Amino acid sequence: MQNTKPLIYSLAALVLIAGLAYVLVSRNQKPGSGGAGTTASSTASEGSKTVLQVPPGTVVPNVNSTDTPPDVAKPISVGDIGGIRIQNFSVAIANERVSPANVIVYVGTAMNISFSSDKAYRFVQPDNGLSWSVPAGGSFTIQFQGNQPGKFIYYCHACGGPEKGPVGYFVVVPR
Repeated sequence: MQNTKPLIYSLAALVLIAGLAYVLVSRNQKPGSGGAGTTASSTASEGSKTVLQVPPGTVVPNVNSTDTPPDVAKPISVGDIGGIRIQNFSVAIANERVSPANVIVYVGTAMNISFSSDKAYRFVQPDNGLSWSVPAGGSFTIQFQGNQPGKFIYYCHACGGPEKGPVGYFVVVPR
């Protein structure tokens, strides 16, 4: 097991570097333009039904958190590359539910979120111009940088909207 630690650390560093490179290249794309992943900045719309206020007392978890609630994604890895904070998360969709449902970061943090799913879903987060599909039995990773505070609801558009399909939240907390 000790011989695998350097390999694990090397792989984590490689993922962080690849994520940063993608974020930097994607900054020149229009929000929601698609691609292998989607990067967008957070621009909350006044009166939007898919962005809420950040709940008071919201705690941003870190890799070493031991008391993270089950409905909150704990970062798998975290890094600072070129002055940009990047956190990697894993989220599963099964039986019409997103778990964990909340990905929580501070304003300005870039997120790589890997979604895995039991069936095919098409998700959107309209306030940030995000849309992505997760194939049945497969996975898909999006990149997103939260630049404005808010609790942004993402949902399966093909399932009938936030009232009917699986939903999750990108929670961007002010510093």
